[in-house]
Amino acid sequence: MQTTRVRMNPGLLARLRCITTVGRYGHVRTLAAWFLAALIIGVVPSYLLAGATYDAVGVEAIDGDSVFVRFPSGLQVEVRLVSIDCPEHGQAFSEKAKAFTDRQIKGKALRVLTGEQERDRHNRLLAFVEIDGSRLNTALVKAGLAVVWVIPPNTTGVDELLAAQRSAHDDRRGIWGPGGPGLEPRAYRVWDKGSSAPGRSLRYENHLVIGNQRSRVAHWPGCRHVEEMSPGNVRYFSSVAEAQSAGYRMEKGQR
Repeated sequence: MQTTRVRMNPGLLARLRCITTVGRYGHVRTLAAWFLAALIIGVVPSYLLAGATYDAVGVEAIDGDSVFVRFPSGLQVEVRLVSIDCPEHGQAFSEKAKAFTDRQIKGKALRVLTGEQERDRHNRLLAFVEIDGSRLNTALVKAGLAVVWVIPPNTTGVDELLAAQRSAHDDRRGIWGPGGPGLEPRAYRVWDKGSSAPGRSLRYENHLVIGNQRSRVAHWPGCRHVEEMSPGNVRYFSSVAEAQSAGYRMEKGQR
């Protein structure tokens, strides 16, 4: 297990947000006490630092894009697969996505690569998960079981995901074929909570890099700002590299 020596300071504590949480299905993750103990001996495991890579074993899939993993220390943590979004429970292909993920990770040796922002507001690790050198995030997209959905600052690997998504769309696999979900996963989440507002329909174009020809800013796949753009200003790109070579700068953030 990789370790990194750090100074004990309030900024690091706030950044890591290691608190005692209760996960879905009743799993308890007491991270605060564990983290403070690590600080006392001057060592913090790399999996609590941005951009870390570490080893783990897959426990089970929670859904298509969330899994439980166990570190060598025995600590069990929930990981949210970064930059993708699988259909929600109740949507078409949600159970297939969960079964695919469970089959890929359960009992397997994994490599977990955390993003620049290592945790979300639910205290889940945000990461790419690799099995035998292949990224599960990309495999889900290529199988047509997830869309590309990027939330800065975690923007690594977008072009790989976009290429996998293009392959799935062209071959009409999974969600892009007959019987696919009618709503974006995130739109379904809002609807499922009782919203009466019409949800955003699932469209392939929503998950490309989209440039604003007026501002010369390109937006990450899934960005809500695209809905505010005039249709005449929209320009689609198949990759970040293509947008940048055309003179567009990528947006810095996404709400």
